[in-house]
Amino acid sequence: MRGMFTAKAVLLWAVVVAAFGPSTGRAAEHMAGRWQSSYGAVQFVHRGGELVAVLLEDQPACGFKMCDEIIRGRLDEDGVWIGQRRVCAPKACLGDGDLWTLEMGLVSDNDNRIDLVGIAPEQDCALSNFTPQVTSHRVSLEVVDCQEERLSRKVAALDKRMNAMTKGQDISALEQEIDALMEEHPREIELAHLKAHLLQIQGTPEALEEAIRLYEDVAHSHKDEFAECILAHLHAQTSHVHQAILHLNRCAKFGHIKCTDLAKPGWDQLRQEKALQEILDQLACEESPAPPAKKP
Repeated sequence: MRGMFTAKAVLLWAVVVAAFGPSTGRAAEHMAGRWQSSYGAVQFVHRGGELVAVLLEDQPACGFKMCDEIIRGRLDEDGVWIGQRRVCAPKACLGDGDLWTLEMGLVSDNDNRIDLVGIAPEQDCALSNFTPQVTSHRVSLEVVDCQEERLSRKVAALDKRMNAMTKGQDISALEQEIDALMEEHPREIELAHLKAHLLQIQGTPEALEEAIRLYEDVAHSHKDEFAECILAHLHAQTSHVHQAILHLNRCAKFGHIKCTDLAKPGWDQLRQEKALQEILDQLACEESPAPPAKKP
């Protein structure tokens, strides 16, 4: 068995050397879509003249993150794959960089399966984690933007954690995570919404004023109509009556608020304003909404 694998290794070295020569390459659609492998879900993309498989999920046990490159190489016209595979190895084996192994493989005739065989890395400590043969199956032809999908999942997870928070709970850890993402994606509107929502949960006058500044930026730079409604509510909470009415007019104009919304708490500072009644008339409310009666 050891001899067989050594023979494969010699052959692999030969074909890898050949791979650096000119290659017409197989059509991109042969590797398109999502694949299921021992690493989990991956997706092939073209990058720097190579085909690269990126992870579509985190692999904490290996220290791999979603969108990390996990396989890279070339596919010839006969369906022969030549390239490298990233090795899941203990940190002691990695040194200052990642550990990759040379590999070759074959893509099935219907292009829905790829079988790879790789050379074991030289580091002895990595051998227990190394699988010489890897098989991947295509599960979908759909292609997603990995970075966009990664951010979408992070936003959803942060939003879920935020909604589970209770009043007075320490928000510093969550705020640090959101701030880090905002620095990485400065123009991502969903992150601005998250940060402003977190400030609303914090609820201090200073936090509410900061939330207003964030939503003002969202409303103007991103042309977000719904931000007008949130700004109206925030200004009402902070007793900025004129600004609250201004944004509430815009919110009503865009059709993002109903009479029942104005019956909820948070609009008390505007109850006596004639301008509020005019907005209610525009919305065709039957009568001026009042806050729900408090239970004795």
